[in-house]
Amino acid sequence: DSGAVIEGIVEAMSEAAPNGIPDRLIGRTKMNWTQAHPVATLSLRDGQGGSGQTPTTQQASLPMSERDSLSGRDQKFLFWASFLALAAAGFGFVFRVMLPDIWGKEFNITAQEVGGLAGAALWPIAITMILFSLLVDRIGYKRSMFCAFALQAVSVILTVATRDVALLWWACFFAGLGHGVVEAVINPLCASIYRDQKSKMLNILHASWPGGIVGGGCIYLLTYQSMSWRIIFLFMLLPVIAYGVMFFMCRRFPVDERVEANVPMGDMLREFGGLGAFLAITFLFYEIANQIHMASG
Repeated sequence: DSGAVIEGIVEAMSEAAPNGIPDRLIGRTKMNWTQAHPVATLSLRDGQGGSGQTPTTQQASLPMSERDSLSGRDQKFLFWASFLALAAAGFGFVFRVMLPDIWGKEFNITAQEVGGLAGAALWPIAITMILFSLLVDRIGYKRSMFCAFALQAVSVILTVATRDVALLWWACFFAGLGHGVVEAVINPLCASIYRDQKSKMLNILHASWPGGIVGGGCIYLLTYQSMSWRIIFLFMLLPVIAYGVMFFMCRRFPVDERVEANVPMGDMLREFGGLGAFLAITFLFYEIANQIHMASG
């Protein structure tokens, strides 16, 4: 019966690992088998064993996972909104790549200062990806993506309205923060929606980054001779507003797989490994210290 199958799996795993296997791995194995065989598991819970009886309506109405309760509409909206969020970051990136000479002349700054502006939109990405990844589970996907939306929208508005280099630096900085939040959220969000097609859907999702670069580059090349660079930058608001509206229209958001499986945060971080944690912390503090040093002197 179902209980025998589960115990057989655990016994086989124990024989393959004579020194014992972690309790959390046994728990995950049971959970994965339960999700794959819901009818048998319902029967097991109600003491029916392997008798083959069909579960009653009350048994069949046991709570579903958050992923299973998502409508097809919400799944599509969440995925394509995530797609547009990363594409918007690609728009902003390529626009900034195209504008160094224009910014240098308009604001009368050196090439080094222009590079500092470009860097202000890049280094926050990695830092935000690491730090915000630790908060997504607590904040939730919806609030996280509205945070990204606000940061990207503010970045565009400040860029268009700026009249000095200091404000332009903050515009680039907010763009980097928004990009980092997007990366920290859309990957686990996509994986939570499409658990059986993760590789395929994540590959499609990340095609939006080069797609945004190509789309933004084409817009710039077609309009830079007839439009101000400030007007061109407003094109970035199109995907930003679109994905903000789409996320707002979604009725439900999935719960992260770790949360749904009741895996403690500490267990998840241990999977990262000591070396990975050391490298991440080292580079994190190195970059923050470097930026503080540059700002102070």
